[in-house]
Amino acid sequence: MMRYQDIAKKKQRVKRLFWILLILLLGLVSSGWLYPLGAEVLLCGDPLFPDPDGIYRLRGHLTCLPTDPDTDPILDIKGDDVADSKFDLRGLIATGDGDNTGIRIRDGADNVTIVGGIFKKCKTALRVEADDCDIENFKAIDSSGRAFRIKGDYNDIVKSLCLKAGEACFEVEGEYNDLIRLKAIDSSENAIIEKKGSDNNFLSRCMSLRAGSDAFELRANGLPGTTTEYLTAIKSGTPEKPARGIRFRGPGYAYKCSAFGNSAEGFQIQDNVSDVTIERCITINNAQDGIEIEEAAIGNYIKRNIVFANGDGIDFFDLTDGNYDCDNNEWKRNKFKTSNIECIE
Repeated sequence: MMRYQDIAKKKQRVKRLFWILLILLLGLVSSGWLYPLGAEVLLCGDPLFPDPDGIYRLRGHLTCLPTDPDTDPILDIKGDDVADSKFDLRGLIATGDGDNTGIRIRDGADNVTIVGGIFKKCKTALRVEADDCDIENFKAIDSSGRAFRIKGDYNDIVKSLCLKAGEACFEVEGEYNDLIRLKAIDSSENAIIEKKGSDNNFLSRCMSLRAGSDAFELRANGLPGTTTEYLTAIKSGTPEKPARGIRFRGPGYAYKCSAFGNSAEGFQIQDNVSDVTIERCITINNAQDGIEIEEAAIGNYIKRNIVFANGDGIDFFDLTDGNYDCDNNEWKRNKFKTSNIECIE
């Protein structure tokens, strides 16, 4: 009797394992990772035509060498005639020559949608010079320069990955751009950097791991500044080249963001910056200050944060205000152990 029960249990385990593997396989296919297996090899410079439903689809392996014609960019989306177009690149793997651009959107090609695509060994995997574009599930791997360069307004970059970049992973310049659920891993410079003059951008649920410079460098030009929520910065910089988790170089708002194990400050508000609020954030085990406001920064609000195990308690602390009278910035209801002045609360 026991033998039959054991056989029945084994059959149940095999069935359960089969269904788990099937679900995982379907997930990989739907995300585009397995489409290229057995797909055709594409040639650089081939023209791309839409399907009958109006969607441009591209599947397969695409390798571009310096000797190939028309390889920079690999896919050039330009002109008013391709505005409002959709490009389905799930299942496309494109390999550059280390010095070219993967996709460039420009010259009036506004409101373009790109879904999927894996671009490897490009200098810049995706360059947007347009407005109202939607980019989703795009992957840039081993870029030699800045992997994503976004210049324009009202663009959405969602659920995309930068894995290893020779410079910054994501660069944004413009207004009202949304960067949501991005992952930046092993960038030589910043994970996400705003260029000077940007404003009203929104960053949500983005993660940085092992950025070479400050993970998130935010440089809004004016109010209301850069709004961020649920950002995570982990292990930025090195002891030889210290780097911060999140650095405000202009006004902005950080809500429920986290900084862990960075080689400089977890959060920093730079000199002469006002109107930054850091609220309900967590910063733990950063080599220098957990949250620092530099001396000439005024009119900032630090409240309800959890800040522990930062600095050495001698030169660096959980909370630091460069203004020793605590009369230029507002500190309220923070949980911490050390601070550079007693009036911080």
